[in-house]
Amino acid sequence: MTKVNWSLIVGTIIILLLLFTMIYEDSIITADPYSLDRDLEYIINRDVLKAEHPVKPNPLDQLGTDPLGRNLFSLLIKGTKITLGIAFISTIIRLAIGVVILLIIKDRKKTYNKIFYGFSMILNILVGYIILSQPYFNRLELNYSVVAFSIVLGILGWERVNSFLNSSSEIFTDKDNGKVKFSFKEKIPHILILFLKEIGITLFILCILGFLGITIGVNKYSTIETRWGVIPNYNPEWGGILATTKEAINLEAYWLVVWPIIFFVIGILGFLLTARGLSYNIKNYGSIVSKGMKKIGNFISPKQYIEDIKRFSWNKSKVIVKSIIIVLIILWISPSIDASNGYYQINGERAWKDLDNISSIETKEKTAEYIAKELEKIDRLLPVFDDEYVQEIAYQQENTETGEKELVEGKNIAAYIWGRNSNNPLVIVTNYGNELYKNGTSVAATLELARSLSEKNNQQMASRTIVFLFLDGSLKEGVGVYNVLGSKNIDINSFYIYLNYLGLEDSDQLYMDTSSVFSAYRRHYRNIKNIKERAKELKIPIKQEYFDNMFEDVNVFMENKVSGLAISGIGKDEYIELMNQNQNDINSINNNRLEEQIQFIMNIASKYAWSDKPWLGDSY
Repeated sequence: MTKVNWSLIVGTIIILLLLFTMIYEDSIITADPYSLDRDLEYIINRDVLKAEHPVKPNPLDQLGTDPLGRNLFSLLIKGTKITLGIAFISTIIRLAIGVVILLIIKDRKKTYNKIFYGFSMILNILVGYIILSQPYFNRLELNYSVVAFSIVLGILGWERVNSFLNSSSEIFTDKDNGKVKFSFKEKIPHILILFLKEIGITLFILCILGFLGITIGVNKYSTIETRWGVIPNYNPEWGGILATTKEAINLEAYWLVVWPIIFFVIGILGFLLTARGLSYNIKNYGSIVSKGMKKIGNFISPKQYIEDIKRFSWNKSKVIVKSIIIVLIILWISPSIDASNGYYQINGERAWKDLDNISSIETKEKTAEYIAKELEKIDRLLPVFDDEYVQEIAYQQENTETGEKELVEGKNIAAYIWGRNSNNPLVIVTNYGNELYKNGTSVAATLELARSLSEKNNQQMASRTIVFLFLDGSLKEGVGVYNVLGSKNIDINSFYIYLNYLGLEDSDQLYMDTSSVFSAYRRHYRNIKNIKERAKELKIPIKQEYFDNMFEDVNVFMENKVSGLAISGIGKDEYIELMNQNQNDINSINNNRLEEQIQFIMNIASKYAWSDKPWLGDSY
């Protein structure tokens, strides 16, 4: 009687689940892993709970939150690709080094020693910690950090790989030449087993390094203080969460230690059990492929499928089942609608004309007049402030030089498209002033979006309200936002997208900061997924960023519990570089890029505001 190879079965299931998690991570999680829910009130079963993070597991945050308010489940799911990616790449590097050395030194044969193997792992952890704790690695962006970590961990441990391959390889003598050579073909099954085993070992090393405080990539949240101090990890990855173990235990936030360990244990077991299962097959069948695996391989073989079709009368059931599976797979992996179809196309010439006009206006007041007049021209675009498009603002502000109070005046400008459903309206926000790079391009973009979305709405009524908000950029400390909050369709139920620095010649990607998207509502994360999907359709690179204090308006929205995000053509580093440069050269604006980015926001708004079907209710 053949014994069931449970190690292989369980291990394979775990690996498949991990692969599924990496492929469909955005669909599995319900909250953005970068979302910072500071001082957020949770509504659970009609009870209002004031959140002081970290929050223990609850119906909303199933695995709890970390001290920054990030959803732990989202951090772990999103971190699967990063953690396993490093383990995978470093293992390939380690195997490559071991195999090359094995081929160079052909006449040496070592005995596999478990003590040596264990000592090698300990040495890898110690040396890895010494190297990876250097400041250089703490300043790397995520992609570079993944490569650097993989190279360091890949170089370490090659002697362990070499020893294992030597001890498990078959040798034969070439009688004609009288030389002893290794049969590489015989080594392939052992290399595969070792590959799986070493991934498991690398995950263990990453787990220990996490306990020792090693995190992957630059910590962009280092400016945020919590009662725990500075939280060391910005990027979601399993080991980084364990970097707060000491504080978590002291403050009894055990879920921050237990859940990452569980993920590590599951991952380690998955690869080690699969390696063990394949070793069992070699021992009992002389091959890593058992009879059962051969049957499965035969079932999914395209060649066998063709043969079954040729003998259809004998294999009707097999052909039908396989055909259904093939159709389902094609439907599953088939791409969505083409980006050039299904979306209302914006008019790039109108946007560029706006930008050209704005660039010639000398004062902020004249810019405000231009924006208001253009909004008034748009058919069925309604004013936000009672019957007015403009909100007059006047307040007393202390002069930093004289210390005296002085009167400051400003204007917010806003209009909206009324949709069938006013729940969670989309608010497209920018500010206006005398900086062409910062807000001139985004003002032109928002005006064109107002025109195009209104035209689309006239053809087919939107299912959700859209607001176009122009904040007075000269008002400091977010005064413009303070004054506009509570106005029609601009409140705690809104979801805003804040635009700045669009269409710049030297910026070939967009930066998105989702830290201000509150994770209390699943709809908010669906908005982020919508943005990422539209970016993929138009092949626009989007880089995750933390703008920190780059935009005062965003911080005020966040402080007042209004959820949303910022999209910018530059990141924080580029912003600092631009501070002392002339920002009014229209020749540094790329017309095609600006048009492409406006179309991108148009597609986002269209998907958001025209997704719901009235007869099905509020589904988005």
